[in-house]
Amino acid sequence: MSATEKFIIYAPRYRDESGGAIVLHKLCDTLNKLGYVAKLWPLWKPRLSVHTPLDSAPSAVAYLGSRLYRGKYAINKRYDTPIAKASDIEDSVVVYPEIVSGNPLGAKRYVRWFLHKPGFHEGQFKYKHNDLCFSYQDAFNNLSSGIKYGGTLIVSEAFLDIYKLTNVKDRTKSCHMIRKGKNRLDLPDLSHQWVVDGHTHQELSKIFNECKICYFYDLYTTYAAYAAVCGCIPVIVPLAGITKDQWIPEEHHRFGLAYGIDEIPHAIATRGLMLDSLRAINQKNIESVKHFVSTVREHFNW
Repeated sequence: MSATEKFIIYAPRYRDESGGAIVLHKLCDTLNKLGYVAKLWPLWKPRLSVHTPLDSAPSAVAYLGSRLYRGKYAINKRYDTPIAKASDIEDSVVVYPEIVSGNPLGAKRYVRWFLHKPGFHEGQFKYKHNDLCFSYQDAFNNLSSGIKYGGTLIVSEAFLDIYKLTNVKDRTKSCHMIRKGKNRLDLPDLSHQWVVDGHTHQELSKIFNECKICYFYDLYTTYAAYAAVCGCIPVIVPLAGITKDQWIPEEHHRFGLAYGIDEIPHAIATRGLMLDSLRAINQKNIESVKHFVSTVREHFNW
């Protein structure tokens, strides 16, 4: 693949509090830094042409409505993330997150990136046989054999300038984070507990430095790792029927985390290994994106 090959990342507006938005924008930035040409296409923005599928019309209406109250599409000014035009689609590979069904941009070439298990957010999904799919972790690849799996694509951002250990004293407080666990049937009544959803990164860094334990009902949030960075023990509240190995199959991705209170010793013992991994994120991003590009090249015979 030459350095002039193009990618379009179909992504929501950038928000510091949205892990999915962060990694989609970061993928675009990393591709550009590696010498490829990558641009963003705002999530649900319509491509008004003969290529646009009719079933994308509701999404287009949703996009136009969102612009009325959200304003201009937000990017991270620290990233290299130019905005694509309709004319860019023809010779680009479009990267759709798992929440997108079909091929709303009518692209000749596209791939899918599972940032969560397909159907978790939207309740349903529509993919074609032989679609090339990547996942943020192997646990998210739960589709049938009709989908071609390209392996993991892990592009991370670690706000280690914000999250750091500042309190080495004994701690007694605990807190709870719900996020994507809001629909869990086993979610307890937390009305009298310290629920820390909705805080900024700076506020959460302070909170995590105050607490001994934070209980997470979202099984796959990066905030659990940030809690560990701050010396707080992240306890992921297990979901019935899902074992530790089913939750995250790769052991190194469980460093610093406790899947249930019985795993607290493991979380403490492996916290240092998790910190080492976070500090090496940039190099890991490069390696993962290079694998992604190589797999895409082979799939489309470029």
